[in-house]
Amino acid sequence: MFLTPYFLVFYLNSVMIKKEKNEIIDAWYQSSLVLTISAGIFSVVILAFLIFNYIQLKSDDPLNSPELMELKERLSRDPANEAIKEQIRALDLKLRKAYLRHRKFSNLGSYFLIGSVSIFLIGIRFVYSYREKLPMPKQEQKPKDEVKSKESKIAVGIIGILIFAGLIFSVQRSNRDFLIDVQQITSSVKTQTEEGKQQETIETITAQTPEISQTSTEIAVQTVVTSSYPTIDEINKNWSRFRGPGGLGISHYSNVPSSWNGKTGANILWKTAIPLPGENSPIVWGKRVFVTGATESKREIYCVDADSGKILWQKSVENVPGSSPIPPRVSEETGFAAPTATTDGQRVYAIFANGDLVSYDFNGNLVWAKNLGTPKSIYGYASSLLMHKGLLIVLYDQGGADENLSKIMAFDSNSGSLVWETKRPVPNSWATPIIINTGKREELITTGNPWVIAYNPDNGTELWRAKCLSGDIAPSPVFADGLVFATNAYAKLAAIRPDGQGDVTSTHIVWIGDSGLPDICSPLAVGGLVFLLQTYGLLTCYDAKTGEIVWDNDFAETFQASPSLVGDKIYLLTEDGFMIVIKLERKLEEIGRYELGEKVSASPAFLDGRIYIRGKNNLYCIGKR
Repeated sequence: MFLTPYFLVFYLNSVMIKKEKNEIIDAWYQSSLVLTISAGIFSVVILAFLIFNYIQLKSDDPLNSPELMELKERLSRDPANEAIKEQIRALDLKLRKAYLRHRKFSNLGSYFLIGSVSIFLIGIRFVYSYREKLPMPKQEQKPKDEVKSKESKIAVGIIGILIFAGLIFSVQRSNRDFLIDVQQITSSVKTQTEEGKQQETIETITAQTPEISQTSTEIAVQTVVTSSYPTIDEINKNWSRFRGPGGLGISHYSNVPSSWNGKTGANILWKTAIPLPGENSPIVWGKRVFVTGATESKREIYCVDADSGKILWQKSVENVPGSSPIPPRVSEETGFAAPTATTDGQRVYAIFANGDLVSYDFNGNLVWAKNLGTPKSIYGYASSLLMHKGLLIVLYDQGGADENLSKIMAFDSNSGSLVWETKRPVPNSWATPIIINTGKREELITTGNPWVIAYNPDNGTELWRAKCLSGDIAPSPVFADGLVFATNAYAKLAAIRPDGQGDVTSTHIVWIGDSGLPDICSPLAVGGLVFLLQTYGLLTCYDAKTGEIVWDNDFAETFQASPSLVGDKIYLLTEDGFMIVIKLERKLEEIGRYELGEKVSASPAFLDGRIYIRGKNNLYCIGKR
């Protein structure tokens, strides 16, 4: 009896604690339930927005705009109509901006969807966990309650399925050619089963060249690395890559013709029709000029005599192991042969929109061939090749940044074997790398949204990166006055010191410019000045040291070829084939305009006393007779 009050107090205390515990559990249960329902609703809403955005993305696709196609068709019937040209420019710019905006929304929406789905799934787990801890009625549940419980589970299941479908949709949002990709995978499997036979074909062809035997390959590699690779002086005397020595657009000659006329033939030494179309620029080594051409089903390399214009040989690129029979999807402006070839003075190397990478010697014998896989590029692959000693370097940016498809590779120039490969955290891009010498080390400079990244060209190790770009990157970087200059439309012009390590965004960007930014043409940096040329004719001159604008001028022309320097003159080649020549000065002084008589997209090559220009249909050599 004496202990009874204590037991009573203990019992009442236990009841109160249990009650408080149940109340706490009930509160957590209700909170988890509200959070889970909110996350589910939010996920469905985000999914709906993503689907709507995807539809808008397809309708604003610059490649498939019916209105743009109609305007181009009208322009083809009336090429001199300036009003239609202006409409095309305005619409193209509007579509590109809308396309980029929808892609950014897709990326952001996907992250929100993944986050809300995660909260939804975690919430379900907590709801059921707390529900099990709540005191349940002892009487049997009524059939009606069972029905409601089943209906709730079904509802949750339906929401889960919808969200899962949304995730699948988000992952595939950038793959607008999913069916084609599946077909390519299927065809690649078929190709792999036949690879032995195809490889035998390639080996049979290459065996005709003594350099390709196993023994002679090892000897050739040693020879190239130690003595046969061209010297800097030899490289500077030729035009071995896109934009010439160093990829800078600067000629080491100053005696090129000062005037010509394509219609009258004045100072036109020769004009040669190129069988297949191509937006690539000519490269020149000694007495040989190389260009490439391609259609959906055919790819060719041409070797032209530099003196006579005669095609010395043309080779079809076919039966390449792993090459897909399904052509890639490209824009009309890019085409199937946009990348410019390169040469080391012994062989010519070329790559095409379908990923075929080949090497021929100067006599037209196939040395090696391989396929890198069809690149996933919204406009078509366009990055040009470059050499570093005995290495052929290929920038292969593709897909979205989150797809982990982009990479940069180096191949042995003798055998085509992969020497190194480095993954890149960027989406598809169209710029071409350059190799610079800082005085302390060599650096391989690349651009891709949002990074400018420098690598060691010998092994692919990343040296530094700077975050300063955005959008679809097409202009290539340049180097002058100890600074790397990188730019793109809707981004910035950044001047970067290349002596850093790691992320140098906050430490090595010397200055930023935001006017006159180009979307296609690469910059020209020389004489303490940086020149930016927009597609629609605005040329902006910056001070390379301070980033201040010195002058700008609208030429009221369209450009795709990048500006070049010869001596003290800057050459600007319009899309209509007019070469505008201005002086390299801190004020604009136009020297003259010279007509080619054919539309041009490619950048010219400037050699000793000559200019080589790739028109839409013909290859020209300009020089004094």
